[in-house]
Amino acid sequence: MIISHKHKYIFVGLPFSGSSAISKELIEKYDGESIFTKHSNIQSVIKHKTINIKDYFVFAVYRDPIEINKSIYSKYINNTKGVFTDKKYLIKNGGHISKKSVNLYHYIKSNNTTFLEFIKLNNNRFLPYDNVFSINEKYLDFVINFKNISDDFEIALNKIGIKSLRPLPIYNKTKDKIFIKNPDNIDLFYPYYNRKNSLFINVKLSKLNLFMLQVIYHLVHPIRKLKWLKMDRKRTDKRDEYFSKFTSEK
Repeated sequence: MIISHKHKYIFVGLPFSGSSAISKELIEKYDGESIFTKHSNIQSVIKHKTINIKDYFVFAVYRDPIEINKSIYSKYINNTKGVFTDKKYLIKNGGHISKKSVNLYHYIKSNNTTFLEFIKLNNNRFLPYDNVFSINEKYLDFVINFKNISDDFEIALNKIGIKSLRPLPIYNKTKDKIFIKNPDNIDLFYPYYNRKNSLFINVKLSKLNLFMLQVIYHLVHPIRKLKWLKMDRKRTDKRDEYFSKFTSEK
């Protein structure tokens, strides 16, 4: 998470949403500084009560779940930065990788798991999909669409009252990213979530009766929220290594 007391903004860095590129740019060019950890949710600020978020312009990036899962799958295949084999990245050690994710990595490696097989493993088809965007959404003053991340970042800066100094540079791009064609009916794994956020997605939506999925989604949501906020508490308040690096390079 990035904050600027000078310009009164807070950037919530959601996972797999270009948060590294934006965080780096805000620190280097727009008087930003890191607080909490890279993927802390806005509730971390609200809980500490030292900052009134109503006085700040709060923004984040939305990325559709199909593209998120493509990125996650690529990271599993490539073991990017060794996060699934280096114990320092485990949640219990202050990182962001769960034991479940480590086990899934070894399963994928041992079984040459395809993307569609990965989707089936990583998403319960009968339990409506959700992610942390949903617990931050109501606090956001602006949402950047990942598909237009550079242009929308400039719009966000303008809304804050900052003149853009340059186009958003590419940073932390997944190395050796695998080209993955959308399997048929992939939207069936995310039907309610996609419709709830239809403004941002780029896949053809399947025609389904979503009433029961909507009911289940709202019943399960509070449990998921507690889980995500618990994960926030398990993370350390130390800056990530690259945050410290960005600060030292200013």
